[in-house]
Amino acid sequence: MILYHFTRPDNVESILEHGLKRDHASWSKEDSGNALMAGGQPAVWLTEEDDNKPTLEYRRQMLRRFALLAGPKYRHLCESTVCLRVIIPTHDRKLVKLSRFWRGSGADFIHPKWWFYLGDIPANKLAVFKQVPLGVTWWDIKPKDAPPGCDFTFEPGLESDLLAGRAGPPEYIEAHN
Repeated sequence: MILYHFTRPDNVESILEHGLKRDHASWSKEDSGNALMAGGQPAVWLTEEDDNKPTLEYRRQMLRRFALLAGPKYRHLCESTVCLRVIIPTHDRKLVKLSRFWRGSGADFIHPKWWFYLGDIPANKLAVFKQVPLGVTWWDIKPKDAPPGCDFTFEPGLESDLLAGRAGPPEYIEAHN
């Protein structure tokens, strides 16, 4: 199975020398000391997508569950612009679907093509595949008085207009033009 890993440019040299170490994986620069965990085990994050751009369904779910608008240049990991490629056999027991560990957490919808690798990936299995555009952040349109954990609904047609960039904050609409 061909899978991809995204990282910041300043990490590439070290990764290509030492490989992807599961105990070094983290979500962001701020938590770089905290390993990404899969069911309590450190893991390397991988995806089936080589662009890290969200699907329309992902954007729709972000809007409904969190009242967040993902713009046309949004990427799941906005600082991670280098796409690394790795081939891992589907029968490798260390390769597991992300939802196996997050089942029932409410996050399954976000990650339909994301995987965890419960081991280190050696440098000789990795190659720089391409650069992806620097991501743009999202816009939070949640009302200030919205209760935590609620799902959001919109007037008929408004959800489609928001997702198409015909409605929303001016900067969001401009980003779609």
